[in-house]
Parts: sequence; C-alpha cells; structure tokens
Amino acid sequence: MRRSVLLILSMILANAISAWAMTVEEIMMQVAKAQRGVETECAEIESVLEENKNGIWAAKKNWQLTAIAQYSGQDWIRVDVQSGKEKGTKFLMKGKEQWQYLPTLNRALKISGNTRFAKFVGSDFTFEDLELEDVKKHSYKLVEELKDAWIIKALPLEKSAYVSRKLWITKENFIITQIEFVKTRGVQKILSNQKTEEIQTSVWRAGETIMLDQGNQTRTVLVFKKRKINIALPAKLFNSKSLSDDLTN
Repeated sequence: MRRSVLLILSMILANAISAWAMTVEEIMMQVAKAQRGVETECAEIESVLEENKNGIWAAKKNWQLTAIAQYSGQDWIRVDVQSGKEKGTKFLMKGKEQWQYLPTLNRALKISGNTRFAKFVGSDFTFEDLELEDVKKHSYKLVEELKDAWIIKALPLEKSAYVSRKLWITKENFIITQIEFVKTRGVQKILSNQKTEEIQTSVWRAGETIMLDQGNQTRTVLVFKKRKINIALPAKLFNSKSLSDDLTN
C-alpha cells in the first residue's frame, strides 16, 4: 500500500515538473532578457589579439576599449577604441542599424550587407558577432539538456555568415557560457564567457570573454573592468552624426 502511494506521488510530481518545463523559445526569451537586464551599462575593456605559434599563445595586438549600452525598447550599443593603430575608431548599433566611425575619414560609415561579416578592428569578432541575441532573427532547437545547462542550436532566419550556432546556457541564470559558430565546413569559431559574476541582483555578466578562431589559430581576449550599471547616458552619445566626439570628453 505504502509503495503504491509513493508511486502515485512520484507520478504526480513528475507531471508537475513536466508542466513547468520551459520550451526552447521560452528559454531563449530569458537568455535575451538576461543579456540586458539593466537600463544602461558601461565598461572599460582590455583587449588582446593572440596568435598560436607552435602551441604557445603570443600577443599580436592590444587595444583599450570603452563600451556603453542602453536597453530601452531597442538595443543601443557603442564601442570606442582608445588605443593602438585604430585609436578613434568607433562602432555604433541602434536596433538593426550599425555604423563604424573611421577617424582617417572623419565620418561614420553605415554597415550593411556583407560588411556585417567583416572583422572589427582586426579582432576575431565580426560586426555580426557584436549583436545581442535576437529571438526574432532565429529559430531554435534543443540539442541536449544537461543537469545544469541546455545546449541549443540557433538557425538564422536572416542573412548570416553562419549556417548555425550552438549555445551552452546555464539553468541557474540563463547566461550563455559558450557558443560554437558553424559554417558549411564545420565549427569555425568558439566563444567562451568566463569569470561570471552577479553585478546586481539577478544581473550576471562575464568578467572575461574569449573568441577563438580555429581556422586562423587566433583568439581575442576581452577583460572587462570598471563596469557600471544604470547610469545616465545622454542620447547624443548614440547619435551616428556625433561619433567624432569621444566618450572620455
């Protein structure tokens, strides 16, 4: 009798858990929410491009970056290069539109078409890679469910340099810990988010991000410093016509 009662209770519990199980679309909605989660944020970023020489990673190029973002209806993101040969170069994204300001031309060029697949200041990140997750631009499929994470395949619904991406997402906080970028010949790049910390209640950010290009045997390491959230950011900082102005001014 006792065994029967326990069996019934376990079946009821299993059904309850199943009822609360999330669909892959709901998971990705939470991922998109977690990538934002604040009104504004800014950070200083130490960036280095490394090359694999006989199994040893050697620095090839360094930059200091400043990044700001505002999430109010649409994503506004700006990245300024503060050092190196590309000093003064800036990237701006407002919703679906992107620009790159080139100090040598003293003008902002709109990024469109195949230009989205070009590398940003010679790093392993393309302009497409700088975009946050947009559930309207992809269809998703659950590849595998682990104890503490989901592995989800993202298929682009719009023009992309990749045939698919494979994302590792934590169940605890919906943070993407790894992305495999797949082209027709297989996995080309792997992004890893490391040293994740809770910078505000339920707001998690990676302290370090690494983009590995397996084909070129290079990797770009981003280390985030002096991160601030929910600070006032004037709208003019996100104006493509004002990109000649520095964030440090």
